[in-house]
Amino acid sequence: MINIAFLIMIKYNIYLQEIKYKKEIETVHINFQLRFPDDKDKCSIQSLINEYLESKINNYPAMSHAYHFGYIGRCCTREILVFNQRYQSYCKNRIETGNQDEINFYSNALREAQELYKCYDLLDDSFCDGFSMIRRRRSLNDLKKLIGDESFYKGILPPSIPIWRFKIID
Repeated sequence: MINIAFLIMIKYNIYLQEIKYKKEIETVHINFQLRFPDDKDKCSIQSLINEYLESKINNYPAMSHAYHFGYIGRCCTREILVFNQRYQSYCKNRIETGNQDEINFYSNALREAQELYKCYDLLDDSFCDGFSMIRRRRSLNDLKKLIGDESFYKGILPPSIPIWRFKIID
């Protein structure tokens, strides 16, 4: 008799969990449809379920962790990304026109700038309202992997360009 009651309790708990997940997923789906009514065909319930389960399994950081980096916002991250792109184009021009020493120096600087670009691009993705909450949390998780746990939770980002490459003028 106890075994039957125990099994009924387990089935009831599983049923409640399924209802909870289904309700959360339906809420995400409805919010998506309200925000982007033209993209109804592109957004399938199954893809939302897969994203939701992915976030639960991988234990992505909560969206509140984006504010460890201050209220930088999307407009500031876009400006930083544009600045980084300009620096990268400068490095590419110097690689094309320079001698062998300059080519080595600017190739390394370009590679470092591209790595730094990834950090700010992931942070920008986490602030983008157009992305699903799961994608934004995935961006935060990728950022945490890129800069390390300690820097992530302290809200410390690397500089937007490799400033250690600049010569100090006295």
